[in-house]
Amino acid sequence: MSYTLRKMVALVTCLVSFTAYSQTYEDYASQAGENMLLYRGSQAVQYRKAHNGNPYWYSQEFKDGSLVYNGKEYFNVKLNIDAAAGQLLILHPNGVSQITLYRNLVDSFTIDGKEYYNLKKLGYDVQEGFFEMMLEADGGIRIYRRIDKILQDDIRYHNQGSGDYEIGYYDPNYKRNVHPYFYNKESFLVIQPGKILTARNRKALASIFRKNKEMRRTIENL
Repeated sequence: MSYTLRKMVALVTCLVSFTAYSQTYEDYASQAGENMLLYRGSQAVQYRKAHNGNPYWYSQEFKDGSLVYNGKEYFNVKLNIDAAAGQLLILHPNGVSQITLYRNLVDSFTIDGKEYYNLKKLGYDVQEGFFEMMLEADGGIRIYRRIDKILQDDIRYHNQGSGDYEIGYYDPNYKRNVHPYFYNKESFLVIQPGKILTARNRKALASIFRKNKEMRRTIENL
């Protein structure tokens, strides 16, 4: 093949590739519509290594939600939380692309009716990440929950339960021959007028209200 012919073939290949990319992006943007700014983040982390449990706050399913992002409200979007990476994910309308939103642009959001807040961005002196609103009580008391999924690896059986060596939730597809697993670490935050308290588990949360029987009973049912 002559040098000139090789250049022509290379040029045609580039043009075809560019056209295909343009059409793909145009489809992507068209499906996103007026919410296109939401889908400009990075691709969500793919956990390809075999593991038990899941890295998400509740499950791997994206559910209906809304959010305040970069000062603008968005509704009727599909959201999920990667609790291992501490990131909010959005599902593109094509039903395939999972996008990581920029955490510093997220004020608050809802998923399946549950409310979540980026409290540090909202001005509170707390750990970075998202917190689920669990309870708003009299006296300006608000209780938030945080879930962190931590990838661990050993040969013991970990499904369900909340002991030192248990996964902390039930995985119906748990495989005994797979050792890596996502451990569910649950902690809490109590915001009162002029005070912020942390609790590393439910027992510690209940102890904050040890003199308030009604609140302790309420916490037991959270």
